[in-house]
Amino acid sequence: MRSPLLGWLDDPDVDRGIHFADRTGGWSFHSYADLAGSVAEAAGRLVDAGVGAGGVVCIAVPSGPEFVAAFFGTLIAGGTPSPVAPPLIFRSADEYVAQLVRQLQAASPSLVVSDADLLPVAVGAVQAAGLGCSCLSLSLAGERCDLPARPPAGLALLQFTAGSSGSPRGVRISWRNLETHIAALHQRVRWRQDDSVASWLPLYHDMGLIGMFLCSVVHRAHLWLLRPEQFLRSPASWLACLGRFGATMTAGPSFGYAYAARKVTSAELEGMDFSRWRVAAVGAERVDPAALDRFARLVASNGFRCEAFLPGYGLAEATLALTGTSLGELPALVSADRASLRFGEPVRVLERGCLDPARDRGRGDWLVGCGRSLPGIRLWVVDAEGAPLGEGRLGEIVASGPWVAEGYQGAQASGPTRFAQGQLCTGDAGFLLDGELFVLGRMGDSTKVRGRSLYAEDVEARLAAIPGVPAGRVVVVLAGHRRGGGRTRAGSVGRACRTQAAQRDGPQRPGSGPAGPAVRHPTHFQRQAAPPAPRAGAHGGHAARHDTGGLAPGIS
Repeated sequence: MRSPLLGWLDDPDVDRGIHFADRTGGWSFHSYADLAGSVAEAAGRLVDAGVGAGGVVCIAVPSGPEFVAAFFGTLIAGGTPSPVAPPLIFRSADEYVAQLVRQLQAASPSLVVSDADLLPVAVGAVQAAGLGCSCLSLSLAGERCDLPARPPAGLALLQFTAGSSGSPRGVRISWRNLETHIAALHQRVRWRQDDSVASWLPLYHDMGLIGMFLCSVVHRAHLWLLRPEQFLRSPASWLACLGRFGATMTAGPSFGYAYAARKVTSAELEGMDFSRWRVAAVGAERVDPAALDRFARLVASNGFRCEAFLPGYGLAEATLALTGTSLGELPALVSADRASLRFGEPVRVLERGCLDPARDRGRGDWLVGCGRSLPGIRLWVVDAEGAPLGEGRLGEIVASGPWVAEGYQGAQASGPTRFAQGQLCTGDAGFLLDGELFVLGRMGDSTKVRGRSLYAEDVEARLAAIPGVPAGRVVVVLAGHRRGGGRTRAGSVGRACRTQAAQRDGPQRPGSGPAGPAVRHPTHFQRQAAPPAPRAGAHGGHAARHDTGGLAPGIS
């Protein structure tokens, strides 16, 4: 019996399909019947190129029909697809090649698929990685291919996890992981026959690949798909999918919503109707209530409702999501006493509320609830020794369940996230309150100040609240320090940002908002004995919970 992931290929729809954004600002529609033919053609070419049973195929192809063909073609050819990032997100060609070499060494592919422009780079990376696999430029000619049935690979997906630098970690995602998780996501959003999806997220990232692309294809829903760079050029094009073309669901990180709120004008929204928009999933980094608030204010007059926001928490090692909020409810907020944030100790909650643009709660003081565990997932919080903690205590988030991945490809990767005895130790700090998860940040991206835990995300939020410092344009770098090296210079961070803002903008009127160009110098949150700050303009510091395609919150 064929997997539910591939069922659409047996009887593909001729009226539904994927609308790909083109370079002219228009759309190119490919029905699922058209795409099924391309998948068969690609599978034949992959087999001819030497894909063996269970072989990994690294796919360095932008979002488009060729990606669909390469991904599903690999599956029906008996291989395991492994999408990798294109060069767009890297600062230089050398940096991209170095990262691609590390990914190829981690994946040990039997074939690398790219577009024609990237083929020479892929060939060079394969050689630099010391591999003997072939490289294939996949161009679709519309040729019919009747490929004999091949048994599926034991692994459905090799998914590279967060971080565009450092040692890549390939997460082993089984068929059961994908099948059970996609079914759970459909159930969570109460997927309807008339639902359709709009996405700008990259297809080598778990939220874009699984949450948007695979969920749409498996359900044979209309999907409007932009590339990340197209979203950056025109976020209004993404909103048009929801306000003009009738898409009902989308997803993105907080900074994506904030970016749209900053760039889209009221004139561009003219005539858009968001009354059918019912799911705006939020994840990939700690959810920023100020970003959601700004976005909601932008689109409220066009029929958008805050109940559409569905914050959630997950990571690539859990295929995608572990928790999620419920449809039709406003996201929950809590204000925590920062002095009480000590690992293993109770978190003192000062106030509770919900996301409500009609009420000004200020910025930087609120945590957004990420909902409860999805059905089938067991999630709990442990102390530094791994002992379970009760509700309301700060600790490491641990989970188990049917879509927690098998582990990493090859040897166990180093880092705070790890697999142990069927459990996923996430390396993230948080606490449970009435069964709902609140996430503070990465355990490796925190420091101790007078005994309490201070997270990079908290520092960023506080800095963004300084008048004249644009929200979403702050990065905190937690630099390495010598053992026993001095006190934390938290105060100097705020002073530096205030000084830069004052020098740039001059005196601020009471209540005036941020304006003007970004502060270009990254804030360096460090110990006294830390090395010098990174160069101006460099992206450094803690990674977002997921790598969202290299589109850092500082995009302008």
